[in-house]
Amino acid sequence: MFTIRRATLQDAKNISHLVRTLLPFFTIHADGRGAEPFLETVSIDGMSKILQSEDFRYFVAEAKDAQDQHSLAGVVALRRLNDRFSHVYHWFVAPAFHGQGLGRQLWQFILDDAIQTSDPERLTVNASVFAHPLYRQFGFVDTAERQEQHGLAFIPMELKIR
Repeated sequence: MFTIRRATLQDAKNISHLVRTLLPFFTIHADGRGAEPFLETVSIDGMSKILQSEDFRYFVAEAKDAQDQHSLAGVVALRRLNDRFSHVYHWFVAPAFHGQGLGRQLWQFILDDAIQTSDPERLTVNASVFAHPLYRQFGFVDTAERQEQHGLAFIPMELKIR
């Protein structure tokens, strides 16, 4: 069972750790080589700054085990563009929770949040090559060919909402 809540500054360390464990899924080199500017943004200090910014809406999903211990299972975030929260900035699920429907739960949560807080006409994302099929399942379409920048490989996509 997962609980989704607004991320706090105290989540910076766990979010940073989660994103770094997933580097092979979205960087050109599995060790993150070449992606140093991105890695700085997801360092503990970088995440702390982002979590304090009014230009981001971050949410974490927690899993509770049999001993009532909580662990970070996933994270999803929107970034403000043109006065609306309309860019899917991060959407990560810990490998231990892949295939359990958490990605879908996070997607529905962030879509509802975007509509309620900003009513955007569309959502954009720079989808990792790994996540590209998932975004397509949720209705996103490619807006450009595969890009490679700063050690990251991604495909720009958008979803028209209205």
